[in-house]
Amino acid sequence: MITDELDEQGEGDVIITYADDTLRLPVQIPQPLPFPGLARHADWFRIAQFAEGTGIDFEEFERRLAAGEITPRLVVVTRNPFTVERDETRFGLEHEQDWGWGEVRRDLWTFSFHELLPEGGFASHTLKFPESGARFYRRQIKAERAGLPPPVRDEDELKEGTWEFQAALPLMKRPPGITKERQALREAGWTLPVASASIIALIACIAIALAPTREQVDRRVAARDAAS
Repeated sequence: MITDELDEQGEGDVIITYADDTLRLPVQIPQPLPFPGLARHADWFRIAQFAEGTGIDFEEFERRLAAGEITPRLVVVTRNPFTVERDETRFGLEHEQDWGWGEVRRDLWTFSFHELLPEGGFASHTLKFPESGARFYRRQIKAERAGLPPPVRDEDELKEGTWEFQAALPLMKRPPGITKERQALREAGWTLPVASASIIALIACIAIALAPTREQVDRRVAARDAAS
């Protein structure tokens, strides 16, 4: 059961009661308009249900799900603005912690995931919005110039290809940019240049095979001269 304890400005808590356990979530983006149900919290709160289906097609997934061979998982996801401490900013900007800046400063977001466990209770963890490719690249260059080991991404940030990443996407106005180290062209490795060279060689072979012989050209020229 989900209930609200809110004031007139929409500030307060969202309370989730699951069997004998209770989870209180402070409202991250207050909405003064009393929209019905969870629509009042749509900017920062959602419930996601999913199940593991790696390595099987959709029909097999549905069959196993209906047979109880796959257990679906239910997770409450929240987006939390201004919950990351940044020691440095590119331009040293000072700003208010209001709604507008909360939507712009995505680098200060975290996402909390509260999974409802079959045996009861909640399993909770929090991850940061992924560092932008440009900022990570600047850290790499800075470390290289200083002769330091190359930096790595933080373990506590959202990672592409995970269920947390997919569950958090609906709470973003636009998704994070694809990180440079996960771009498809880089992931292709040696297969891309080999495939490209093979295609070029194939086109050249087809062109040579279809090209007319010298005798065919001479006959066409002679026929054209005779006709004229």
